[in-house]
Amino acid sequence: MPHRLIIAALMLVMLAGCASAKKSFKAGSAAEAEGRWAQATDQYIDALHRDPEFPGARERVRQTGNLTLEGYLSVARELYDRGRYDPALQEYAKVDRLMDRAAAVGVILDLPAEYNARKNATLTRAIDDAL
Repeated sequence: MPHRLIIAALMLVMLAGCASAKKSFKAGSAAEAEGRWAQATDQYIDALHRDPEFPGARERVRQTGNLTLEGYLSVARELYDRGRYDPALQEYAKVDRLMDRAAAVGVILDLPAEYNARKNATLTRAIDDAL
């Protein structure tokens, strides 16, 4: 009898996780429809945390995540060009956090080949300005 209770409890937990994943996925879809890439990516990542096999979530993380990266990198370049190196570094920090969060659910996003060189150049300029 106790085994049946344990199995029933585990099934309830699994069903709750699936419902939460579905809710997160729907929230991601709504954010994506409005062009809010970062919020959409966060919701899709949340869906995968709740259900690693949630249909379509991995591809949505990949697509919206890459759009989010493009936005962060565009802002970083603009800030760099205006000599605002510290805020540009904050954009690079957002990129790094997003890469880590996506990788945690098994999604590798597309960083441009020059990413590390640009980030290092920005860091060097920020240090030079501080000195």
